[in-house]
Amino acid sequence: IRTMVGSGNTTAVDPILLKSSRGKLYAAELEWRMANLVAYPQLEGLTPDILKAITGEIPILAKTKGTRNKPHMTRIYAKQIYAIDQMPKIDKNNRDFWDRVLMIEFPNEYQGFSVVQFVRNNMLDDIQKTIITAIYAFRVALINNGFVTINEVVR
Repeated sequence: IRTMVGSGNTTAVDPILLKSSRGKLYAAELEWRMANLVAYPQLEGLTPDILKAITGEIPILAKTKGTRNKPHMTRIYAKQIYAIDQMPKIDKNNRDFWDRVLMIEFPNEYQGFSVVQFVRNNMLDDIQKTIITAIYAFRVALINNGFVTINEVVR
């Protein structure tokens, strides 16, 4: 994904860091990025407000490094892509997380070429189309300073 969208358009910020004392700096790191790629994020303990903020539903306070820069409200539109090996321990009644999740299950151990071939043949095409379409639409929105009708087809 980093190769596809460019390293300057991706970041790796664990969402739990937005609750820390330096949360404004981490929010600024997510601002204007297309994807947030995190391996094994700490999802336990996330409040509904943080979940809504990382999905762009509500604005969050951000501050870029430097003493002259003032804090400002921003929305995070970066797609959150996490690699986890077990289900997060989030309250089942907390629909804020479960309503926003697209879960893709991969085999947990390498079993040879047949598993790789199965993923390539059956799963990769749909995953790629979903991710590429979402990232392309976000790129167009960044270039045009807003969402517009896209007449092109992403293949």
